[in-house]
Amino acid sequence: MIIRPCLPRHILLIRGIVLAAAISPFAPVLARDLSFDERVRAQAAIDRVYYSHQIGATRSFESAVPRAVL
Repeated sequence: MIIRPCLPRHILLIRGIVLAAAISPFAPVLARDLSFDERVRAQAAIDRVYYSHQIGATRSFESAVPRAVL
């Protein structure tokens, strides 16, 4: 009689989730080089979120942070 080690179900579940995440089409995208315009747009999006969470910010983002500042 061969006795095989039995893994607990939660270990098998975790292994399955990790495997599914690794082959998922939603897996992390590899880094790539950005053009200057793409970097400026990305930084503007980040700054817009920061600005929108400031307490007391009354001016619009465009008037508070001109494009030359970005």
